[in-house]
Amino acid sequence: MSSDPGVDPAPAPPADNASCWVATACPLVSSGTTATFTTPLRHTLEVGQGIIVSGAGGAPYDGGFSIASVPTPETLKYEMGSAASGNALPTAQFKSLWQVGRIVVERNIIELVLKLLQSGVGLPNGMSIDGGANASPYVFRQVVVRGNLVRNLDNAVDTTPGAYRIALDGCENAIVEGNIMNIDSFPPMRHQSTCGQVKYFNNQTPGGQLVQGYLSAFLPPHYVNELATDLGLAASLAT
Repeated sequence: MSSDPGVDPAPAPPADNASCWVATACPLVSSGTTATFTTPLRHTLEVGQGIIVSGAGGAPYDGGFSIASVPTPETLKYEMGSAASGNALPTAQFKSLWQVGRIVVERNIIELVLKLLQSGVGLPNGMSIDGGANASPYVFRQVVVRGNLVRNLDNAVDTTPGAYRIALDGCENAIVEGNIMNIDSFPPMRHQSTCGQVKYFNNQTPGGQLVQGYLSAFLPPHYVNELATDLGLAASLAT
């Protein structure tokens, strides 16, 4: 197709939009556990942003990292898990990770229909903030989920296993507080082990029962307690 006179040639990378292109190391070197990546164009990335390094010859160069410093517009540094025995391969490259600095989900009313398919597909789930199991660096840096109402349409009952009301994955720091949800199946709120610090506070059923968060990486269930939940459980055990 390249001989077709109607085909336009591929444009060259624009100098003022270099971050949209895969940057190739020239070269990728290290001192101790600190790796320095030099790019042919300015990369426009900032300290704290996530990058995925590949083609450098394996560990400790390759993998996901957060940018530790940006000495010049054409260089960046990141910390490896261990010191390398030499410089990286010349085929090393990196891609910037799509990230969200802060996301707030609040004061929504989410009504769920009952499961439509018997195959298990199409679970009546509420909200899912899913970073695709990316941890260190995380996709979602700060997450707040508060004051939401999640319920079944017309207050119907659906005990479908695996249906959730709130689910988090790939979140560095998260607070889930003051949400109201009905509980038909286990677990109503959960986060994956690929999350960092997740705190639950004062989440309840419409009847006022405290709802615990759940870390889904464990079997049997591993609930995550917080102040309001601990106080509520202590009071219920005392009666």
